[in-house]
Amino acid sequence: MLATRLQPMPHAPHPRRTSRWLIALILVVTIVACLWYPVYAHLRAVAVLLRIQSSQAHGFIAGIGIHPITTEDSTFASDTRRLRTRLYLPTDLKRAPAMVIVHGVHHLGYDEPRMVRFAKAMAGSGLVVATPELPEIAGYEITPVSIGEIAAAADDLSSRMNTPCVGVLGLSFAGGLALEAASDPTTSQHICYVVAVGAHDDMARVMKFFATDEAVYPDGHAEPMVSHEYGALVAIYSHLDEYFPPKDVPAAREAVKAQLFEETPKAREIAMVMSPQGQATMKMLLSNDLAATKAILLASLEKHRGEMDAVSPASQLYRIHVPVMLLHGAGDNVVPPSETLWLAKDIPAQYLRGVLVSRVISHVELGDNATFTEKLKLVHFVEQMLAMAQDGPRNAVELRLGD
Repeated sequence: MLATRLQPMPHAPHPRRTSRWLIALILVVTIVACLWYPVYAHLRAVAVLLRIQSSQAHGFIAGIGIHPITTEDSTFASDTRRLRTRLYLPTDLKRAPAMVIVHGVHHLGYDEPRMVRFAKAMAGSGLVVATPELPEIAGYEITPVSIGEIAAAADDLSSRMNTPCVGVLGLSFAGGLALEAASDPTTSQHICYVVAVGAHDDMARVMKFFATDEAVYPDGHAEPMVSHEYGALVAIYSHLDEYFPPKDVPAAREAVKAQLFEETPKAREIAMVMSPQGQATMKMLLSNDLAATKAILLASLEKHRGEMDAVSPASQLYRIHVPVMLLHGAGDNVVPPSETLWLAKDIPAQYLRGVLVSRVISHVELGDNATFTEKLKLVHFVEQMLAMAQDGPRNAVELRLGD
């Protein structure tokens, strides 16, 4: 009889060993899952920054988290008139949060190339973006009427989206005006949050900066900084009757406007019809020799204190009740970076979500003169801003595009 050869049974996995491998696998998957979204969110912020910097940005990083968009021109109603607005819409999303982006002081308004890049980049990140055109700001005038019109733009986008509120991002002086709109209970109903980039806190202090080339900080110290001639020209443009003889004021208005529009030959031609006194003043302005003009500007500050207070958020910020993020270029010589530190001081701490003064940006545009750490801080700020925006209410119905 042949002996039956029994095959050894394979060893069953030890229960403890299996348990350890399973726990390790779960732990690895959990860690990867926890780390992936923060990494993705910061890469998406890099993509947005790349697209703000250049409309030609492409490649793997520039495409992370970016949605295709389309644009639609429309109008909306303020208290006294209809204004133009442009909508930037992600085409592959049925529901999205929304943001109003308000241009700075520039004659191209919502067509200004940096503004267009900014709006496209933000819309590409998954937001419905509206860019209203505000005539006074585009015309180099900072007046209270723009505060109400920023609020009206938020009301309009909120209505189109059928959401309770939308975010508002203001560039340069529009940032300060947006903060005023958000601080007033009569104009803030449809504003979820504010992002202010290169904004002012006190217009009189900014005008004094234009006149003295010194930026005053909240701790009381002052730092020398040569102000941009553009700033002084904007201040002069508001009160030409204080710089030119009465009969020269109409021509001076056209000449200074041409200079602000970067049309210097046209400004020189217009100046030819002025009186000798007017021509001398205009020659000084066109040569950027603003020493005498700055002295007049400094002397006139108190005279115009009331109108400057009306467009300064400083005294109103105690009433703000929505989250705020503040970003400023360290080398900004139009609105000095000290203004953002004043804003941070005046905004109630519970609503201040982020403050960054960065060498990566100048006034409202990106630059390259910064360390890796500084660039990383800007990426983190943008990531936080996008997260705040994405947490906003999303449209519950199809977006209404018509006027």
